[in-house]
Amino acid sequence: MGLPSFDTMLQRMDHQRPEHRVVAVGADDATVLQALHDAKRRRWVRPVVVGDQPEMQRLSKSLDIDLADWDVIHSDDPSVDAVRAIVDGRGDFLMKGRVSTPALLKAVLDRRAGLRTGETICQIVLMEIPRDDRRFLLTDTGITIQPDPQQAESILGQVVRVARGLGAQQPVVAVMAASEKINDAMPETALATTLADRLSDTAAANIVGPCSFDLAYSRESAQRKSVDDGAMGAADVMLFPNLLSANLTVKAIMYTSDCRFGGMLSGVACPVVFMSRSDDVSTRIRSLALASYAHRRGDR
Repeated sequence: MGLPSFDTMLQRMDHQRPEHRVVAVGADDATVLQALHDAKRRRWVRPVVVGDQPEMQRLSKSLDIDLADWDVIHSDDPSVDAVRAIVDGRGDFLMKGRVSTPALLKAVLDRRAGLRTGETICQIVLMEIPRDDRRFLLTDTGITIQPDPQQAESILGQVVRVARGLGAQQPVVAVMAASEKINDAMPETALATTLADRLSDTAAANIVGPCSFDLAYSRESAQRKSVDDGAMGAADVMLFPNLLSANLTVKAIMYTSDCRFGGMLSGVACPVVFMSRSDDVSTRIRSLALASYAHRRGDR
């Protein structure tokens, strides 16, 4: 069994109705309020919204959304107050709204009042390409600039847990590089081999690499290059060597292909719905489903 489609995930959420308490950081944003309203109507969430209360009230009125039974927290520092709400037991997971990533991470990583776990924090994006009936996770697309081998190992372990929680019991993990051949001038090719050698027996995954994008994505490409071992072209996970390659890849797919996607942070003491401040309502809904499903499956 591979990764589920977003349609399947949304249907499961509608059936399960988990009603997680979602703490939205910087909820004075129309798309955040609309996404939470839609998810609340479907009984996925019980919203806890943190931000400029007068602005949240103004936006909710313009959207015809009643905040009477929402937990509304006025805040001049929504990142800090949202994390405090999680620590105090007022919420189950976070949702990034109209706040910057550095501000959110500063609050999450605060040594006294934050949500550290000791794991490397990473962004995981679930990408779906309906044309090819392909779904795969990409990481780290948003946080760690240049993971060292220990950080890469932590990220790999987390993304494997997410993949397994979503239904891929033995996920294929492609450790990405520009070439499938070891090249001393390209250190990421050596990293791929190191991770595969060290973790293949313990990661509950089939780790392949170094692996170029075409080999990770397309069985036809693997066959043409005569490297079809049954795993090439069937990656459930693409683990990138650095933020530059991961971020460029995921944004190139987002903006040039017919695709659907959602994202979350891992490595934090609770799931975090995490994509761009510019996301539309549909992307926020898909990201809510991804993080909520990971939460129900126990990926912490």
